[in-house]
Amino acid sequence: MLYQLLSRNSRTHLRKFFSILLIIGFLGLYVSPVEAQVAISTITIKSQQVDTKQFPVVAFRARVADSSGFPISGLQASSLNVTENNLPVQLLAATPVEVGLQVVFVIHPGVSPTEAPGYTLKPRFEEAKEAILQFATQIMQNDNDAVAIIEQRDAQAVSVRPLTSKVDQMKSAITTYVPVSSPQSIPAIDAALKELAQATDGANRHQAIIVLSSGWEVGLPDDLIKQATQQGVQVHVVQLRQGDVVGLTPPLQRLAREPNANDPSKRGVFINYTGSESLKSIYSDLARQRGQYQITFRSTIGGAAKRTITIKSSAVSNAVASIDYTPPTGLAQITFTSLQNGFVVRRHAKENVRDPASIPPPTQTVSVTVQKAFGDQKFTSAELFVNGTSMGVRSSAGPNYDWVWDLGNFVVAQPSSTPIEKPVELKVEVTDELGQKSLATITGVVSFLNPLSDNSECAYLRTIPGIGSTLLSACNAGFTPVAVIQTGILLAILILVILFRRPIAEGARKVTEVVKNRVTQIMGGEGGRRPKAFLIPLDGFPPDENIEGKKYEIYSETPIGADPEKAGLVFTRKILSGLHCTIHDRDKEPTRTWMISDNSSNGTWLNGTKLGLGKEELHHGDIIELASVARGGIKFRFEIADGSVSRVTKPARATMPDDTSDEPMLVSRKTNLARSKRSSSNAESLDDFDPNEQDQEG
Repeated sequence: MLYQLLSRNSRTHLRKFFSILLIIGFLGLYVSPVEAQVAISTITIKSQQVDTKQFPVVAFRARVADSSGFPISGLQASSLNVTENNLPVQLLAATPVEVGLQVVFVIHPGVSPTEAPGYTLKPRFEEAKEAILQFATQIMQNDNDAVAIIEQRDAQAVSVRPLTSKVDQMKSAITTYVPVSSPQSIPAIDAALKELAQATDGANRHQAIIVLSSGWEVGLPDDLIKQATQQGVQVHVVQLRQGDVVGLTPPLQRLAREPNANDPSKRGVFINYTGSESLKSIYSDLARQRGQYQITFRSTIGGAAKRTITIKSSAVSNAVASIDYTPPTGLAQITFTSLQNGFVVRRHAKENVRDPASIPPPTQTVSVTVQKAFGDQKFTSAELFVNGTSMGVRSSAGPNYDWVWDLGNFVVAQPSSTPIEKPVELKVEVTDELGQKSLATITGVVSFLNPLSDNSECAYLRTIPGIGSTLLSACNAGFTPVAVIQTGILLAILILVILFRRPIAEGARKVTEVVKNRVTQIMGGEGGRRPKAFLIPLDGFPPDENIEGKKYEIYSETPIGADPEKAGLVFTRKILSGLHCTIHDRDKEPTRTWMISDNSSNGTWLNGTKLGLGKEELHHGDIIELASVARGGIKFRFEIADGSVSRVTKPARATMPDDTSDEPMLVSRKTNLARSKRSSSNAESLDDFDPNEQDQEG
């Protein structure tokens, strides 16, 4: 109804308005972002190395192309999926970057380069020079691109201009170039591949070979195509000839199309040179190759193992590429700033306090600074341990961390006169965002002193020299002064006994021997018995020992030697054996017989004759020599008691000085011990006894 009320002109304008809106709507449905219209066909990772300078931030370059092999511009990060060891990562950026080109021109002028014309009716080498100059003028970027020229001369490849990033150097080289006829170009192409393989920063640039040739008859080697494909080098071919003559064109076409045949972004272009316009398809493709993306993400994987990065299209499953890398390693450097290794925390009171825990300081600040080991390493927490016990976690990114260390566990309840030290180990453990831990440790001591408070009853003990402090500590600890003094006296006696044990033992031995000899003289021999024989010392004794009148008593079978455990009559001489010889008593026979046997290593002599195996009979007056007197041995005369004219004049000890000892050894065997005795049988009383008196017998 409202439409009918409008005038004719108004209805006409309204129809036009709605028509315009309809057209705009259709255009809105048709027009869509470039990214939605152009599907990703291939993804190529251009970087041979992943940039980990800011690890865990990781960066690499990738080329994203459509089905025609042309780079896609305006790409959003959401169009790509990136994983690290098959774990999704969040992209930080997909930034467009323009990379440089590395191009090698290969000139194959043919057999008549200066006479034979091309499509432009100019000599072929002139057409080649025009093509190269056009690239240097229109495409090459000074200091960003690198270009080289190699000529096929006869059967060899000759460098006309090595890789240069200077446009002027490139123009100068091609302007002065004079070609030489050559029937083939394969060596020059091989040289161009090697030039690119050795180029600096080739991994981050697009590499291509442009062959300018009049064609050749030789077939294209498969190894050449394989090598170009492995290196990822794009090969373009420009034919400098009018038409295909005798099959010279097919090898050139194959050279452009077969390398990288499965990667449209790297497949080459073949053209006939018909002027500068004909080169646009090649040079435009090279210009588009500059378009790449810097892909950046933050790693979430810890450890030093190799990882694999995979990038693919969100929409096309077969548009995928991957690359391996090894992350940087290293531990963060943790520096203690408040304490140093070997620290001493002193808790010393000036006077005795009732509550030792109140002795300052009750706490100690522990501070550290953490320096990252690589790139953009970020820390999430730090923890302090004191002797293995946690003092708390600090959850922050650092680099500075502080703790208040409670010293409550480092208290000594008992007062003391000197500081008491307790060892301490401080360890800080820092964790980064990847879970990697770094450690640092220092050691020191807490020195604690709560001085003694002198008890009035104990104060005088401090004046006792040497042990006053020790006695005072004991008294302050609760011991009575009398008990402390008694303990001190016992301690002093014990110390004296330890220090003078040898003189004390020697004095005791002398007293014991005097008593024993006195008893022996009173009793008239061992147990009241009389000796049956004697050994009279003759030679081998030291000058300071008076042997005149000395006799060693023999009561029964008597072993003689240097070892008290083996011998009854002991002479401590090094040359004597432990059991040197034995005097045997055959008192059970009808007639008493004395025998001697040798048990030594240095020998025993009887009347100048060395004893052999077995026993020899002893007679009154025989001379016995133990070892050799000249070598330190000793000599005796054997006397039978019944036939002796001598009497025992004084007690004799069976001891001899040792070469290495200043003290004689007391023979203490209970039996078979040689003793001297008082032989007078008519001693009436102990008061009349004189140990130095000589008795006469017989």
